[in-house]
Amino acid sequence: MNIGLADAIIMNEWGKQTMLATIYPKDNSNEVKVFDYSNTDEKYDLVQTFTFKEKIGRNAGNVFKYKGEIYRPAQECGLCYGHAISIQKMEQNGTELTFKEVRRLPSANPYKILGMHTLNSYKDVVVSDATVYKYPLFGSLLYWIKNTLKS
Repeated sequence: MNIGLADAIIMNEWGKQTMLATIYPKDNSNEVKVFDYSNTDEKYDLVQTFTFKEKIGRNAGNVFKYKGEIYRPAQECGLCYGHAISIQKMEQNGTELTFKEVRRLPSANPYKILGMHTLNSYKDVVVSDATVYKYPLFGSLLYWIKNTLKS
């Protein structure tokens, strides 16, 4: 594609190949773009923009299935990049996809670990990626200030 995409993932569900991504420079935004692959044109076409009420549009890993349902990990970027992970149940409603948060995974220790921004699994191995403070004392103060200003 000739546009800047962030954390694009490709999935094969509901009988088609679909790509989910956010677009630069609004990569940490409240929108996720849905592209369907066209065999005729051999390219991805934008078919939907799903808008959330908060900044949880950016992918945080591949979609996964659990008990026959499809879930998408997404980055919650409200306070900062990758502040937490939003687990969203995905469903196809006619020709459009819907995303509904079922669980949020915040940092286990926000004063040292700013947040998780990747949750992936492959062959029974789960991988997570986190943003940590290089200087925990300064990070704790920064986190407290950001959290106070957000309230």
